[in-house]
Amino acid sequence: PDAKVAPVAQIGEESKAARACFAEQGLEAALRYLDMLPEGDPRDQFHRQYLAAQLTEEAGLVQLAQQQYRMLFRMGLQMMVADWEPSLLEQLEQKFTAEQ
Repeated sequence: PDAKVAPVAQIGEESKAARACFAEQGLEAALRYLDMLPEGDPRDQFHRQYLAAQLTEEAGLVQLAQQQYRMLFRMGLQMMVADWEPSLLEQLEQKFTAEQ
């Protein structure tokens, strides 16, 4: 299996674990769990921040969550594929440079 595919499944597992932590121990514990995860690529970071905003909203901190959503929305508008998933562009570059 391609190692580049793993992060998508990993994001899902991290999300499930964070939600379980939230359900069992509350928002602070879930945010602490997300904070302790390896940094990952920009895509992973974005997904984690989005999940943190969702958990914040579910915990009743709606205004704070709205601020996080707005910030993420603005970041998303400015991101390019090179920022979002640099490994994808590296793979594409290898494909066309291998032929030269």
